[in-house]
Amino acid sequence: MKTHTMLAALLSSVLATGFAISLLLVRPTGGVAQAAALRPTLVPLLPVSTARMSGAYIELRAPEAAGLRAVVQWQSGDGVWHDVDGWRSELSGEPVIWWTAPGDFGKGPFRWAAYAAGSTEPRFVSEAFRLPNNHADRTIVTLK
Repeated sequence: MKTHTMLAALLSSVLATGFAISLLLVRPTGGVAQAAALRPTLVPLLPVSTARMSGAYIELRAPEAAGLRAVVQWQSGDGVWHDVDGWRSELSGEPVIWWTAPGDFGKGPFRWAAYAAGSTEPRFVSEAFRLPNNHADRTIVTLK
């Protein structure tokens, strides 16, 4: 029991430290206040049990896009899509899952886009979506 409590405390400390560092490294571009308000604070889902952590998840399902690279984009008020810094993944045919903090619940709109190496035009894009609203919710998005 004591080991389980220590493991949970250690995991919480590691996640909190990573979150704090990401806040220092990620800076809004373009000086647009709206951009800072829309950008989520995102951390990749770790391969450990996170059932007791506060937060929610988004999941990308893109079996046809294996071999492409995916990025989450947010839409500014002028309708332009912008990449979310650090929220990228190579697609292998398996779902991609990311964790989002409670302070980001409901933010949006976002979309997933999948690109071939060296391309500036997405081969696939998802429908627009918002981040989940509640603890442990999972928003599942499929690329088409």
